[in-house]
Amino acid sequence: MDIFKHFRLKNTLLLRPEYNATKSCGDLQVDNVFTINKVNLTYFNGMRRKSLIPSVLTNKPHRNRHAYVWFSSLLFLLLTCFAAGVRAQTLVTTYSQLATAIASSDASIVIDGSGGPISATTRIVIGYTVTITGINNAILDGGNATQIFRIVSGGNVTIEDVTFQNGNGFDGSSPDDGGAIVNAAGGIITLNRCTFKDNATIDGRYGGALSNYTGATMTVNNCTFTGNVATGYPGGQWPHGGAINNYQGTLIVNNCEFSNNSATYLGHGGAIANNDGGVGTNATITVNNCKFANNTAYFGGAVCSRVSSSNMNLSVISNSLFTGNQATYGAVIMCAEGGAPDNFKIVNCTITKDNIADANGNVFAYWWHNGTPGIPTSTDPKFINCIIEEAPGGNWFFDYDPLSGATKDNVRFSNCLSEYMAADMGAT
Repeated sequence: MDIFKHFRLKNTLLLRPEYNATKSCGDLQVDNVFTINKVNLTYFNGMRRKSLIPSVLTNKPHRNRHAYVWFSSLLFLLLTCFAAGVRAQTLVTTYSQLATAIASSDASIVIDGSGGPISATTRIVIGYTVTITGINNAILDGGNATQIFRIVSGGNVTIEDVTFQNGNGFDGSSPDDGGAIVNAAGGIITLNRCTFKDNATIDGRYGGALSNYTGATMTVNNCTFTGNVATGYPGGQWPHGGAINNYQGTLIVNNCEFSNNSATYLGHGGAIANNDGGVGTNATITVNNCKFANNTAYFGGAVCSRVSSSNMNLSVISNSLFTGNQATYGAVIMCAEGGAPDNFKIVNCTITKDNIADANGNVFAYWWHNGTPGIPTSTDPKFINCIIEEAPGGNWFFDYDPLSGATKDNVRFSNCLSEYMAADMGAT
């Protein structure tokens, strides 16, 4: 139909960009750009502009019944085609409304925070495809009494622009992993531009803010983590991941900031912990362009990656900054092995001199637990193209087997710039 070489419907409804290309909707093909205006529907033929709105719609005598029928049918088909590609959004302002909206599969939810923080009364379990977007400073507050979300198998969740605070990992009857959110086995979650602050797990549970589990995938983009804590106690389970714990899952973290998070009492990973659980399942973390500042733990002030079986975990941290982190072993990073090497690489990172270790003076700690020397160097941790400032206490790394009492030399450096102990670092 040449009449639609340039067909315009203005302002009220703007079709998605992909409608610029041919898009099928049943037997209808849309080959042009459409915009809608409640008072103006026109087409352009050469330099002439002609109204397509029948006179009955403009309070003029109706002269063309066929044009009216034709116009109405076309508009209905266009709106149907557009609606087929857009999910209706549900606006919520209370926690009960949020729980009701999430109960529907393929939900698209907008949380309006204009009324202040929204108090979570119990955790919400999500097993569907759900998109949640916050507006007007949307805050979900666990009140130090409950976990907020649990993603289960079948759940595919995207959350954007929401703050999670004061979650405590309680599942309603007992402590659980993930102070704010746990992504259970088989779940998928993507977090964009979210803030996690002052969340906690208790009784040695894992992941002060987030916990990711077996076969699950968690992607975290442009988020901030501050003041989260995984809490342990004497004689209890050792906590992992002050901000995030990854247990036998896949964790991807991009452009995030971790500050003042902690894993207490023999805790592993003040900001992030990676753990395979020793049951034959790999755990993988990829961290890029992040900042780790003032995080604390007993093992690995910023990050701890632990292998306890014959697995080959992959942990890659790139283009990141480490400053002011503190631990008894490994102020910045602790890598602990129990039978197999962790394929750990640190690439294009900056490690400042104000990371703090105890009297051991270790910025990076690498422990072998199996007492067996001769681990292949191809899988040892590698520092590549890093800037490494002077280490406190005179030691940069601690490579040690506590069972045999032997120190080793499995840490390798490549093209690193350091103010300190270049000879001890190997290749520089």
